Amino acid sequence: MGAQIAIHASSTEARFFQDPATYPQIAFSATTSARALAFSIETSQNGGMITMNEPQVWTVIGVFAASMAVLITAFTQTMSAKFERVIDRVDGLKTEMVIRFEKVDQRFEQVDRRFEQVDQRFEQVDRRFEQVDQRFERVDERFGRLEARVDGIETRLDGIDRDVQTVITRVFPLDE
Repeated sequence: MGAQIAIHASSTEARFFQDPATYPQIAFSATTSARALAFSIETSQNGGMITMNEPQVWTVIGVFAASMAVLITAFTQTMSAKFERVIDRVDGLKTEMVIRFEKVDQRFEQVDRRFEQVDQRFEQVDRRFEQVDQRFERVDERFGRLEARVDGIETRLDGIDRDVQTVITRVFPLDE
């Protein structure tokens, strides 16, 4: 014979008892509605299935719905917390990247300033070379004029040399 468990409830107290032949009697009290709850488990007649009345079914559905609501809430809170952590990490990475890019931008600005300085120095060197070129052109002009004068002097000296030779040959004739 299977074990039978039954709950009988009144408006003020509920008594739980089992088959005294199999198990000792256990009693407890709880406040319940005026409606009586009947819960019976017949393991031998229905193959171990639990039979419940309509209020019990609605109670099980309510407990299941409340459990699901709690689980969904806990899952949602857990996922929200994880998403917040991921968002915080992404924000941290974003901040770090912004800082690094700002440093890179500063370095580029420094390099740009250095290039501008080098460019200015090259412009100064170019101006100096232009000045040196102008000086060399003036020196070339002077050398050209000097060369012309030296050529003129050479021509005169050649003329004077011929005249001196002529005078020498006339003053000191060679004996022939």
